[in-house]
This record gives sequence, structure tokens and C-alpha cells, in this order.
Amino acid sequence: VYKRQELKFLLAILNSKLLTFYGRETEIILIKAGKTPQIRSGQRGPKGIKQLPIKHSQNKKPFINFADYILFLKSQNLTSVTDQLMPTYFEQIIDGMVYELYFPELLKNNNREIIKHLGELPEFKVNMNEEKKLSICKSVFNRLNERDHTVRTNLFFMSSIPEIKIIEDKNESN
Repeated sequence: VYKRQELKFLLAILNSKLLTFYGRETEIILIKAGKTPQIRSGQRGPKGIKQLPIKHSQNKKPFINFADYILFLKSQNLTSVTDQLMPTYFEQIIDGMVYELYFPELLKNNNREIIKHLGELPEFKVNMNEEKKLSICKSVFNRLNERDHTVRTNLFFMSSIPEIKIIEDKNESN
């Protein structure tokens, strides 16, 4: 049985561009080989997920925090354009963190690391009101989205890495 925090970590990983790419490419390979992909035959539940290459991290907190931010923001009626950009930007950050989790040397060699540049990420507390949660999201977004922030720069140039460009291009062509 997974703890709630572990499920949020898995949610972040499973919704990343990398795992979407992996699932799509694996399905295409199986179809070309004349096999029926498991995911198509009703195994979207635990059996299908167990087949995915889930990499675990010693530092799950950033993944969990961004999952919390995104879940919260997507439940809100965000009216300003800037506020509407926050969940998308946080999803991009998770994608960068997942690339780093699966390809640490590749990102390190290309100076595109994300996780070590995130700084403090405030956690949502159980009894925290929506106004405080929105304030946290805005604060984190504004800091990480500053023009010269390393996270923003590394995300912007992430697809300059050929392996990541392949993943990104495949996801854009949905």
C-alpha cells in the first residue's frame, strides 16, 4: 500500500513527458511486432503500471511539492493569464526533474540540471487555506520564472540535448 506522498511522487513521474514518450514508443514497437500492447488490453491499472520503469529518488520532496501545486492550481478558477501559466510551468519543471532523475549524467554533462537549483519549495500544510496556497504557488513561480534564474534557463535550453529533443518533439506531435 502506497502512502499519499508516494502516490504524489508517482503522479509526477507518470504524467511526465518522458513516461508518456516511453509508453507511446513501447506501444508502437509492440504493434509493429504484431503483439497487442498490455496497456490496450485493459491493464491500465496496477499491472500496467508495474511494467513501467519507475525510477525512485532519495529526494521525492520537490516532485511531491510540485504535484501539490499543480493539483491545487488546476482546482482553482484562475483568471489572470500569469496565474494560468503557473501549472504549465510547474509541469515543465517536473519534466526537467524527471529527465534529471532518469538521465543524471546527460543533464550534468550538458549543464541542464534542475533539482539542485530549485531552492526552498514550501510545503502545503493540512489546514492551509486556499489564499495561502495560492500565495505559495505565486511566490515559487515568480522566483523560478525570473529571467536569469538557472531553472528557467535550463528548461528553455533543455531540448538542445539531442536525446531530450527527440522526446520533446514526439510529445509535441500528439
